[in-house]
Amino acid sequence: MTMGGTRRGHERWAECGSATVWVAAVCVLIAVALAAGLGIGRGYADRGVARAAADIAALQGADVLINDHLGVQAACTRAEASALANGARVESCEADRERLTITVSVDSLLGIRIRADATAGPVEE
Repeated sequence: MTMGGTRRGHERWAECGSATVWVAAVCVLIAVALAAGLGIGRGYADRGVARAAADIAALQGADVLINDHLGVQAACTRAEASALANGARVESCEADRERLTITVSVDSLLGIRIRADATAGPVEE
């Protein structure tokens, strides 16, 4: 009897602490899921910043191109200033008559560069 009681006692002690391991594993999984969710959310936010900066820069550049008649260089300079003010960097700026097309990029906290394009000018009928 003593031997049987001792044996059962060892089995019970062998399982003791397994709940701690399971709780730790679940906590790690939750932390990884939260980090992934935050990373994805941050990526969408950065994409929104890039799109907004491209739209605003294209509109302001096209305004200089069409209304002020200062030329492509002045339009691209204004677009670049606008993009920088909105947290983006101009990758390219091209004008075709009265239409300005711009590509901007935003460096994400995730270490990737997010690009966005925008075109502004009169609507063709």
